[in-house]
Amino acid sequence: MADNTGNSGKSRKRIAAALVGVAALAVTSACSTTDTTAAPGSGSGSGPATGGAAVVVDAPATTSSSAVYLGARNGEFAKAGVTVQAHNHTSSDSPLVGLLGNAYPIVWDNAADYLLAVQKKLAVTVVGLSDLGRPGQLEVLAKADSPIRSVRDLPGHSVAIPGTTSSCALTIPAQLRAAGLDPKSVKLVPVALPDEGSALQRGIVDTVCAPEPFLSTIRKTVSTRSVSDQFTGPLTDTLVGVYVTTTSYAQQHPDVIASFRKALAAENAALNADPDALRKAVPTFTRVDPSLAAGMKLPGFATNVTDTAPLQKLAELMQQAGMLTSTALPADVMAADR
Repeated sequence: MADNTGNSGKSRKRIAAALVGVAALAVTSACSTTDTTAAPGSGSGSGPATGGAAVVVDAPATTSSSAVYLGARNGEFAKAGVTVQAHNHTSSDSPLVGLLGNAYPIVWDNAADYLLAVQKKLAVTVVGLSDLGRPGQLEVLAKADSPIRSVRDLPGHSVAIPGTTSSCALTIPAQLRAAGLDPKSVKLVPVALPDEGSALQRGIVDTVCAPEPFLSTIRKTVSTRSVSDQFTGPLTDTLVGVYVTTTSYAQQHPDVIASFRKALAAENAALNADPDALRKAVPTFTRVDPSLAAGMKLPGFATNVTDTAPLQKLAELMQQAGMLTSTALPADVMAADR
């Protein structure tokens, strides 16, 4: 790929430096994969259709990237004309490091991190939209005996969040603004998702903002009450994730982009149509326990995978939260296909 410099140490350092502050949001635990797993470094030989080398997609094995894990397994991508293998992203580095280092041709990325990369003028573009926030999927919890009962009670208190570019970091300030409150009156404290329940129980933070399945896990281990549901009202369907490639890969492989999008749209629609089937499938490509998966709230999935409106809405939220200096999206924010 013309805009990449290989996997040398110097190249990786330059990429890492460009990605300071761009940390991916993990919406479920780091999980093992099944027969769709591929080895890193498979990206450079990706072929445009069945019969060529598989297109390796680096994505965390979570509900967010269900379409890739299940679509690769059930033949949806092959039917659209592209062979896809999912690689479980477990690194603490942003997926964009592997993308720009030429390890993978397509990656799943937190949409907010992607927009930050665009602001840094990195040569990346969207292949298709992934998951959308739905009610019950992401909530702020307080201990059951806490005086904090609603967003209006949050000023002067702390909230544990998964990361500074997580959906929590965007929706909490938005809800505070909607209530006429100063977002700066609430302290947002980055805490690793597996540690949020303990931090709440021990009183290190006053509240926690957690997505599924951590939300359900915390409720099982700590007596809590819901303070706010993050993806409700105008925040419903807030974009969470996107599939990203480099601009050069998109230009060189328009057939791959077109086929990937066709399959992604079909798989996303199938996931929306049968959430119970997805709950049953989740334990087959993640480490989420079947009993937990059976009751967890799920994200929605974009069916118009090239719609730029969700990206624009997210950019506006990010600007309001002080993450972006401009809401203007570049003309090539969405990769062109055939």
